[in-house]
Amino acid sequence: MKKNINEALTNKQINDICRVIALWESKLTWQRLVEVIKRECGFYISRQSLSSYISIKKEYDLKKKELRGIVTTRSDLVDKDQAALIHKVERLEAQVRQLTKERDLQLETLERIFLNASEMPNVGRQGLRQLLEPREENT
Repeated sequence: MKKNINEALTNKQINDICRVIALWESKLTWQRLVEVIKRECGFYISRQSLSSYISIKKEYDLKKKELRGIVTTRSDLVDKDQAALIHKVERLEAQVRQLTKERDLQLETLERIFLNASEMPNVGRQGLRQLLEPREENT
């Protein structure tokens, strides 16, 4: 399964990647991490995309320090509340991108419908205006 570049990672995918980094025991590079993610998690994501996620970047930086022998603590990472908020923001940003795409497609469709309708002799401009006017609902 190949991940689409335009899709945001899910919370589960982010957590899986952070777990892979936390368990890492050899030399850590972004390229090696991308390869392991592709093999173990089943999707491709670029190094640039990985580093754009705050929790992944912090886990990566922390692990790099550990592998160099620098004493670190997990308190360097954001606390659980902050991580949850970061994940929520990332998820909402992805949702906004998706909804924007859907809205744009719907607007294109409506433009085509109105263009086609305006060229029909039976509809004309008055018929289009009637289509655009709000209708009263029968209650």
